[in-house]
Amino acid sequence: MNQVSNPSVAELTKILLVQLQENGFAVSAMDRANRFAKYLSDFMEQNALQTYDESVGFNFLNDICHRRAASMQNNLKLLLPR
Repeated sequence: MNQVSNPSVAELTKILLVQLQENGFAVSAMDRANRFAKYLSDFMEQNALQTYDESVGFNFLNDICHRRAASMQNNLKLLLPR
């Protein structure tokens, strides 16, 4: 695996997509990887972060899980009878 010191999201995404392709992952998996890379990039921009490290990944996952949980709850409220 390639090691990049202080990688940008673009560099990480490029490495990930090559690895996914080399390991025979479907195009849909690469599309999802691109989509989450965009979410990560937006998160980093909103928080004025220039480079990725483990703490950025942890905070990003924390943020997206909280937002998705709230979104899921709102969607369920629309679907479930009261």
